[in-house]
Amino acid sequence: AAGVPVRIGGVPGNVDVTGTGSNADNSGSLGSATVVNHGTLTFSRNDTHVVANPISGSGALRIGIPAAGGLGDTTSQVLIYQGVATHTGASTVNNGALVIASGASIGGSSLTVEAPASLQGSGTATAPLTVNGTVAPGSGVGTLSVTGNTTPAGTLAVEVDGAASDKP
Repeated sequence: AAGVPVRIGGVPGNVDVTGTGSNADNSGSLGSATVVNHGTLTFSRNDTHVVANPISGSGALRIGIPAAGGLGDTTSQVLIYQGVATHTGASTVNNGALVIASGASIGGSSLTVEAPASLQGSGTATAPLTVNGTVAPGSGVGTLSVTGNTTPAGTLAVEVDGAASDKP
C-alpha cells in the first residue's frame, strides 16, 4: 500500500520482513524484486549486504536507523548498492555505510550522510549531497561521482598512492 513503511532488518514497524519484531539484525532482503517505493524503505541490518534492486517511486530511502531511536544498533551495517535508484524522495544514511558500486547510482530529491555514517564507493550520487558524516570515494584509489550540489560539513577521507591513479 502507498505510504506504508517497509524495513529490511529487524526493526519493528508496519511491515517487518523478518517477522521477529526485534531490534536490528542481519536478516531480510528484497530478493530480485523491482521496488516501487511510495513510503519509506529502511535498511536496518547489522551486517554487510548487497542490494541490486532498481528503486523508483516517490518514497524515501533510509540506510540505518538514528541512534536516538533506540531500535537497535545499525552502525556496523554496510549496504553495497549495485542498482539504479531513481526514486524522487529523500535518501538518508543515518549510520553504517552506503557503498555505491561502480555503475550504480542513487538519486532522489536529496542525499544526506549523517554522522557517524559514511558514503563510499565508485558509483554516482545524482541527488544534491549533504555531508555531516564521512565521504570516502573509491575502493582504494577511485572516484565517487556526485552530479548534484554538495554541502560539505563532515569529513572527506581519501586514499593517496603516489604510484596509482584512477585518472590518466
